[in-house]
Amino acid sequence: MTIRQILLEKIEANPFQVRLDEDLEHITRVAASIADIGLLQIPVGRLNPKQEGMVQLAFGHTRLGAFRALRDKAHADPKTERWDYDQMPVDIRDLSDEMLFELAVRENLERKNLSPIEEARAMATYRDSFGKTSAEIGTLFGLGDSAVRNKLRLLDLPPSVQDRVQGHVLPEGVARRILALQHIAPREIETVAESIVTEKAETSEAVTDLVAEVLRKQAFTMGYGSRARAEPGEEEDPTKGRVATGLWPLTWKGSVATPSAGAVLKVLEERDRKVPEVKLSEMITAAASGADVQGVVELFGIVEPAVVLIHQMVSPPPCSACELHQLLDGVHYCGLKACYDQKRKAWIASETRRLSRKLAIPVYDPAADGKAFVHAAIFQAWENDTYQRRLEPHWQKLLDARDESLRLKGTAPEYESHAGTGSYVVELVRVGPAAEKAKAAEKKTREPREQRIDWQAQQREWAQEAKRREATQRFLRQEAAPMFAVSFKGLVSPAVLEALIEALVRDRNWKRGLPEGRAARCGRLRELLAFRVLEALLDHALASRGPVATAKHLTGLAKSLGVKLPADWQDRAEALVPKPASVSTDTESEADDDD
Repeated sequence: MTIRQILLEKIEANPFQVRLDEDLEHITRVAASIADIGLLQIPVGRLNPKQEGMVQLAFGHTRLGAFRALRDKAHADPKTERWDYDQMPVDIRDLSDEMLFELAVRENLERKNLSPIEEARAMATYRDSFGKTSAEIGTLFGLGDSAVRNKLRLLDLPPSVQDRVQGHVLPEGVARRILALQHIAPREIETVAESIVTEKAETSEAVTDLVAEVLRKQAFTMGYGSRARAEPGEEEDPTKGRVATGLWPLTWKGSVATPSAGAVLKVLEERDRKVPEVKLSEMITAAASGADVQGVVELFGIVEPAVVLIHQMVSPPPCSACELHQLLDGVHYCGLKACYDQKRKAWIASETRRLSRKLAIPVYDPAADGKAFVHAAIFQAWENDTYQRRLEPHWQKLLDARDESLRLKGTAPEYESHAGTGSYVVELVRVGPAAEKAKAAEKKTREPREQRIDWQAQQREWAQEAKRREATQRFLRQEAAPMFAVSFKGLVSPAVLEALIEALVRDRNWKRGLPEGRAARCGRLRELLAFRVLEALLDHALASRGPVATAKHLTGLAKSLGVKLPADWQDRAEALVPKPASVSTDTESEADDDD
């Protein structure tokens, strides 16, 4: 360590200085401190290896600015008695470029005076100038790999948006969210950033809405949920997720059928990428053979953006690594629907083959099996409060015996998995004479649905059922809740009662009209709690039968709880039964028309 007094004119800034803006107020405060008590910490620097006599600071730029300010003030005032600000002590060390950079970064990080953009640029310099990896960059900056990559992505923003982040007009988190538009709608980034500032979109939801509005216009919404359900028997990996329920994992790299030159040309034209048609087939073949983007560019002399699109169509990357895929607020967006369509087709075919091997059932082939097939018959019902969806017994026997008439057929994704296969995109069908016989029988006995069902009668029944449910609700609230509230007489704390009700109620306005007095409030809360508990105990079918059936059911519950019901309990229920809807005849309708 060698401390020297260096003339201010001989001191240069760190060539790797990461801070873009000087804080003039801070320099003034430091200058006042130096004038009052002297320099407490000596800056560190090195001799400039390229210019003799010059010194480069590693850190201490604010102190250098303070000395310059004090020097200018002293020279401007002829009465001053101190002229020692023309030079500053510097701790001269033998420092490499990398050490100079790291010292500058560490000082600024300790002082916490770097903006997100300054940090990102410093990281990029460290990576490009010294060949550092994300992990090594993270070690210096105290961040993980993912945080480093997110920070570096800020440099992909347009300069005007970077300036807003640098000036603390646009928060870093908001800027990163805007980056969802980078590859799908890059021209809209500045517009969205301006809207966020002018509309003062301060919440995450407001920012997401503005970005999502652009994505919905510019991209294809291909699925919802970053953790879509896994296939039955498949472990769900929360770090990967799926494009949508039943479709491929984000990390899936499947082979797609090589698209035709016409399909690729259509995509290129939509993106305004011109490619000579005579070379297009050759480029598709080269991409399908494994040639990388740069190789195709050099071989055919075509602009890189066009070749990237050709590669995207011929050999698409996993969605997790694709620049045209974005996951925003649980919604998957794809900037190239043609690629999505190819992947979906390839995924369904792949899943069909996989299940064929697993279940030992052939894949349906119209050329060999004929066009006639019948779908598996499914049994659907609520059993023991659980929704059951399974094969009908006859089909289950066929499946257990691996009947030779069974086939697996790929289909569009369903919300529920198919019974028999457990897949969202592969169903069980039957082909051959058995299928033809079943289709003939179905055609012979089938009647138009409109003729088999009296829709007017059905609608009247649905309306009457809704009225019975409403009447059940009134009975529970008016008659049953006050009676069963005694079951909670041991609860005398309004706070406890409110917490219990809060767990059962979704309506945020349930507290309206509660009395203020403790006793009255507790009484009302017990009634509300009793109502919600009774409502939860009734299944949908019983509630649809109306107050009388409900009252009869609750009679047994009251005995088990020791609740004494009034003698006219059933009569009270009977009084709330809705009257049957009147049915208008054709004659009555005609009379109304005459009026």
